Amino acid sequence: MAYAQALAQAGVSASAVVYPGQTHGFMQFFKDKANNPAGEAAVDAGIAFLKSAFRTA
Repeated sequence: MAYAQALAQAGVSASAVVYPGQTHGFMQFFKDKANNPAGEAAVDAGIAFLKSAFRTA
């Protein structure tokens, strides 16, 4: 959160998403939907962000 805030204060477009109750690295278990449903949601959100950020006109 502090890093995203520092980037924003420096004029860099930045955002941060918090997934409550998740441990560091939880995204790597995205295939285990039964025990880690937030992992798939985080991966999907990351992909959507990258597609938007690198979309060309």
